Amino acid sequence: MQMLCRTKAASVTKSGKGLNPIYMGEDYPERNWFNHTHSLPDFYWAGETQMNCLRQILMQVKEIGYAHHIQRLMVLNNFGLIAGISPQELEDWFHAAFIDAYDWVMQTNVIGMGQFADGGAIASKPYAASANYINNMSDYCKHCVYRTHLTSL
Repeated sequence: MQMLCRTKAASVTKSGKGLNPIYMGEDYPERNWFNHTHSLPDFYWAGETQMNCLRQILMQVKEIGYAHHIQRLMVLNNFGLIAGISPQELEDWFHAAFIDAYDWVMQTNVIGMGQFADGGAIASKPYAASANYINNMSDYCKHCVYRTHLTSL
């Protein structure tokens, strides 16, 4: 935040003898625990949105091909999760947009942590947050057209 050749996915766990890779399975990239199917919004490619946090991060990614892990998880992935975007479409965008777009990075961060599409194989819970979190952790919301303190049902 403003401070804030493909391979198979694998996770790493710590045991008494150091780090051991764990094969997550052939189907890992296709997992979709919540059955999210919405298409990736065009603004992920263009950066044209009124949401200040997304606009700034998307323009940064467009310019340098990189964003901090917190920006990836708590803004880009968070929006995808609460908007019901297909985890595979979101991961495809991450692969195209980021300079560190390796499967071991993107599959675990998008399919696992960001979208909880693996049903908890990597993360213990979905990382979903409201605008209040973004507002408390950054200065993005100061110049946003949306009122972060309002909620709706």
